[in-house]
Amino acid sequence: MNTLEIRIDDLSGPEIADLLAEHLRCMAEVSPPESRHALDLNGLRKPEITFWSVWQGQELVGCGALKELAAGHGEIKSMRTAAAHLRKGIGAVVLEHIISEAKRRGYRRLSLETGAMPYFTPAHRLYRKFGFTKCPPFADYVEDANSVFMTMELGSVPAAASLFDLSHTIEHGMITYRGLPAPLICDFLSREASRQHYAEGTEFHIGRIDMVANTGTYLDSPFHRFADGKDLSQLPLSSLAGVEGVLIRASNLGRPITRDIFAGMDLRGKALLVHTGWDKHWRTDAYFEGHPFLTEDAARHLAESGAKLVGIDSYNIDDTGDGRRPVHTILLRNEIPIVEHMTGLHQLPASGFQFFAVPPKIRAFGTFPVRAFASVNQIR
Repeated sequence: MNTLEIRIDDLSGPEIADLLAEHLRCMAEVSPPESRHALDLNGLRKPEITFWSVWQGQELVGCGALKELAAGHGEIKSMRTAAAHLRKGIGAVVLEHIISEAKRRGYRRLSLETGAMPYFTPAHRLYRKFGFTKCPPFADYVEDANSVFMTMELGSVPAAASLFDLSHTIEHGMITYRGLPAPLICDFLSREASRQHYAEGTEFHIGRIDMVANTGTYLDSPFHRFADGKDLSQLPLSSLAGVEGVLIRASNLGRPITRDIFAGMDLRGKALLVHTGWDKHWRTDAYFEGHPFLTEDAARHLAESGAKLVGIDSYNIDDTGDGRRPVHTILLRNEIPIVEHMTGLHQLPASGFQFFAVPPKIRAFGTFPVRAFASVNQIR
């Protein structure tokens, strides 16, 4: 088999639309309506679902998805191999990837629903080969003679937490925000010049950086927007470090992200991270134009829901065409710090992690870069 590439898919391409349409047609041919649980494009565009497509060169050969049901429990969805690539081991590759991701997220159990008809016999064999066994209906499923439910224990022994870097690297000459100067990074005392101050063979480097506060991945405190707001030195560490995190996947929702996507989420006391995927444009001209943003009603909902911190991997959490900056205004007035220009959010599960974004303790300063990261409790 030629090299396969598995990538997170935003479900916008015509190839994946065609493959999923084929999948739904096949399900309709073999399963009665009340027993069909395959998801269409809209059903897969949910924040709790991660969808992968599998490519062989420029050809789409398969797909699969992982849905977070609850903390520690995931469900496999939309396993499909393109008709021209059946019996080539594509399904096993996808399944192995999903199981690996479920373990990385710290899930203790991985389950699935598939059909009971002979058409699904190859799928049953594949799942059994990987250790899945039959189980009662789970989540919202009910007993159905046309369905087979299977599950697999992934383990329950805690392992060391894994750390995921969510920050861009700051470099000399790098533009973060159009119209603001790039950082100037240079020597204050070079290694060569330092040798005159120390014993032979001993040297040090003292660097110097000249930059605006809004550089790289940074955190806004209330003082950034309000003269009477808390500055960086006044933010309690409890609002910046070890905060229980939740992730919302919004890469398929277009530019305005409204309050609807957050409906039903428990956000009180949590760090909400919004994954838009816009970080793929970092350090290109495309990063500055047409970025995803939260709407004013979304910001009000987050404040009313008691979110402790909000982060986003986009150019600005506000629509830069709106001079009122309502999202900054609402969140920072409610003392909810904002982290912008994040990256790597695709690595995180929907929940089950702690978030850290601690800036230096600077008085009369509202914004500064942070080394944002998440600690995800793993299971081995």
